[in-house]
Amino acid sequence: MTNNVILPIVLAAAAVLVVVLIRTKKQEKHYDERQLLARNAAFKTAFFTLVSACFICGFLDLLDIHWAEASIQMFLIALLAITVFVCIAIFKDAYFDASKRNRYTFIISVFTLAALNLAVTMVTLWQDGNLSSQVYYLFTSLCFCAVGIVSIVKTVKDKKSEDEV
Repeated sequence: MTNNVILPIVLAAAAVLVVVLIRTKKQEKHYDERQLLARNAAFKTAFFTLVSACFICGFLDLLDIHWAEASIQMFLIALLAITVFVCIAIFKDAYFDASKRNRYTFIISVFTLAALNLAVTMVTLWQDGNLSSQVYYLFTSLCFCAVGIVSIVKTVKDKKSEDEV
């Protein structure tokens, strides 16, 4: 894929990110005590995921099993830990503030960024038997899709429980 195609995609993603950041910065978020405790538990789980994945990658390196460059491995591990935190926090109803007014904007933004990352990934992923740097985009889009799906499931679950009450 040429740089002529990648640049507009990156600019569009940056524009979406700026708009989302401006909108969320204007609105104060208020979390109750239960949400703060759930967020702390999600941080704890994400941390142990991060440490475990680093340990596994280090162990594989000791066994001379090189499945990707070290920088790619660390990026994927960090992204995995972030995704674990976000998914757990969404399911424990601790990711969005109590008003839940930004949930639909968040879902649309997540799937937009996932689509943009998948569009960039249309290049080969394997070079010389290892994952190339293009795996960043693929894994990022998969994490965005996972977060979006978790958000939709949680939204539908909340709507059903509101309808029953």
